[in-house]
Amino acid sequence: MNELIDVKRQLVNPDDEDSSIVGQCKILGLARSTYYYQKKKYSNFDLFIMSLIDRIHTAQPTFGRRRLTSQINVFLEDKNIKVNEKRIRRLMKKMGIETIYQKPNLSKLLHKQYIKPYLLKNIKITRPNQVWASDITYIPFNDGFMYLYAIIDWHTRAILGWSLSNSLENDFVINTIKETLEKYGAPEIMNSDQGSHFTSKEYIELLEKNNIKISMDGKARAIDNIRIERFWRTIKYEYLFLNDFTSPKELEKGIYNYIHFYNNYRPHQSLKNNFPMNVYSLEEYKKNILEDNTFDPNIEEYNLYDDVSKFLNKLTKSQLEEWKKELNEEKANKTKKLVFELKYNKK
Repeated sequence: MNELIDVKRQLVNPDDEDSSIVGQCKILGLARSTYYYQKKKYSNFDLFIMSLIDRIHTAQPTFGRRRLTSQINVFLEDKNIKVNEKRIRRLMKKMGIETIYQKPNLSKLLHKQYIKPYLLKNIKITRPNQVWASDITYIPFNDGFMYLYAIIDWHTRAILGWSLSNSLENDFVINTIKETLEKYGAPEIMNSDQGSHFTSKEYIELLEKNNIKISMDGKARAIDNIRIERFWRTIKYEYLFLNDFTSPKELEKGIYNYIHFYNNYRPHQSLKNNFPMNVYSLEEYKKNILEDNTFDPNIEEYNLYDDVSKFLNKLTKSQLEEWKKELNEEKANKTKKLVFELKYNKK
């Protein structure tokens, strides 16, 4: 079975101008998430810490690496394991996580030609397809992690497009936008942050070609893109943090089922307890969804500390011993490297 999947993945040509990756995957019977997924060479300990970072950051996006490090060490105190800021900083960078606070925007000069102003200040958003917002978030699962990209209609809160990828390469964003435009037409404005995907030549040209005005948040200001940020908290608290996933296919199916529930059965107070797709266009949505829906709408109230406690209670004694051994080896290797460098410098 794995050999067949590998063959199918090799048959997909990302450079084919006549057929998108989505279309080729459908023809081959290959899940799009399976095409993008590749196991990464991260230690189990790093994957565990990344899951903790994701949980804490979702609850407290203003926590920087120092407070994250302190909070994680509090959780791990009775396990006799301690992490340092350097590890947290490295993993946050890999996860694409940035602390939310105002600071000087020094990166604008690097991509000045692709940075766009924030267009949503003081405008009234009153109808579907007036403004879309999009973003990428980190999703951990049993033996690895993936990235989730989603597009939300600002007025109705409806999720119009989404996709999973194991890397932060640009094509999974571009392909999802193309697919969503084909299904629902073009918005007047697309809002995003200033991440590399949204300041790329391909992204700018795609939106401009479709006569879409481009809006970008201020650097590290999640409140500017509050609709999609709130959706990330919702899907993680109500579903992702409460379930374990063993494969990309299982994760993809779970996300599909949750978004189907969120769009069609989850009431929003801001919509007068209506459902996002009822407000957007129920008939349009029916054209583009599958009939099966296995998501259980019984939602538990999320509590960070209870969740982390349950998460830590799953750890076995052998896992803890393995991680302690791994950390000791890292420390020993750093010491050897330092000794070697000192000897080399003396020469």
